[in-house]
Amino acid sequence: MAAIITSSATATTMLKAYLQHDVAPVLSDAEVTALLERWAIATIWVTETAYVYGQYIVPSDGEPAYLYRVGENSDGTWGGTTGTSEPDWAAGAATDGTVTWEYVSVAPPCLWDLRSAAREGWMMKAAKAAACVDISDGSMRAAQSAIYDHCMRMADRYMPVGVV
Repeated sequence: MAAIITSSATATTMLKAYLQHDVAPVLSDAEVTALLERWAIATIWVTETAYVYGQYIVPSDGEPAYLYRVGENSDGTWGGTTGTSEPDWAAGAATDGTVTWEYVSVAPPCLWDLRSAAREGWMMKAAKAAACVDISDGSMRAAQSAIYDHCMRMADRYMPVGVV
């Protein structure tokens, strides 16, 4: 199994490449970072950290490569704070500090949904290009609207894949 992409620097580099972020219409580093944050799937488990119901994590060393969600504690509460050492993930479910982790599935290949982030990024570029107008000066014509059309075609390339 390939290693999970857990580095935000690596994910940012990949997203920038998908978006051609430095080609007009340009997306700033801040816009790319915001996209990445918005499309986070999970985080890496951290000691003595508060988690709320529904948050997803992967073990800190990536082994086993499983995805866990904050579940219901034995006292009926949801969420809590992790302990001082990482739990044994082998059981499929784990109790850690005041958090109960439920096994969800094998971990995704990346902690971010880069496909959805790229689609949203191309839609942002299209919105910036929407202000472009076509220019015609006798025998010369510049179809600025083609930039918008290109951005929309690129967004379509990152359309979510569904099963019917």
